[in-house]
Amino acid sequence: MQELDQALTAKVNVLHLENFPPGQVRQAIALVQGRAKVEVTGKVGLDNARAYALAGVDYISVSQLTQSVKAFDFSFRVSR
Repeated sequence: MQELDQALTAKVNVLHLENFPPGQVRQAIALVQGRAKVEVTGKVGLDNARAYALAGVDYISVSQLTQSVKAFDFSFRVSR
């Protein structure tokens, strides 16, 4: 939280909160008071993204969307 205060003093536009639990994110949002956009990452999954959204963040990064995707091989032909 001390670094968060320093970032706000520096008047940053976007804050990146990594590995913050939803309760701590709510505390951070209360300190930010709309002075910057807030993104959360780390330990955010499809199962708990709603809790982060309800905490008031602007952006949520969920790595499950790209890390657990199954590959799909396809091709196509273009003819005139």
